[in-house]
Amino acid sequence: MPYARILTLGCAHESKTNLKHKLSWMRGESFLKVYVVPELVKSQITMSGSFEKDSKFKPVIVGFLCNWCAYAGADLAGTSRIQYPPNIRIIRVMCSGRVDPVFILEAFRNGADGVLVAGCHLPSDCHYLTGNVQTEKRMLLLKRMLSQLGIEPQRLRLEWISASEGDKFASVVTEMVAELTQIGPSPLKTNMQTCINKRIED
Repeated sequence: MPYARILTLGCAHESKTNLKHKLSWMRGESFLKVYVVPELVKSQITMSGSFEKDSKFKPVIVGFLCNWCAYAGADLAGTSRIQYPPNIRIIRVMCSGRVDPVFILEAFRNGADGVLVAGCHLPSDCHYLTGNVQTEKRMLLLKRMLSQLGIEPQRLRLEWISASEGDKFASVVTEMVAELTQIGPSPLKTNMQTCINKRIED
């Protein structure tokens, strides 16, 4: 894929070998949740240059893509040379059901303007049977939580994209970038930038 920076996050057994290039298998769910994922998300957002001073606002999207369907669809968009904005930072997961709400909150905490979770079509395309069903339930609850935290629910988007829908992936990214551009920077990012400027002035 020519436009997206991509890192891989598998199931429950992983370790950090080189966050800028790949993750390899290990045991340790807590290690993954507490250390690997926060650093992985942070590295993707940091590479985007989203805090460049006086630059025009360009929303940064962190995308958690299912390996079997959505990621393959994104790959098809790239190989088919379908144009879409380069604002998305892709993290490949083996199943959308692998995306813990903590991962999404971590993305917002580190300055993401939006998060895209994409998986296999409902109800029966999931390679792990019910992973996409569980994801849908989590995302509905998480959207309610985001509004209570002062984050617009529109910043979190759930999509079902098959391996043959490269055009849909490109369309979803394009629509999301346009919507986030209208909404503006994440309130968490704005607060962080205010704190940074204050420290510089002090």
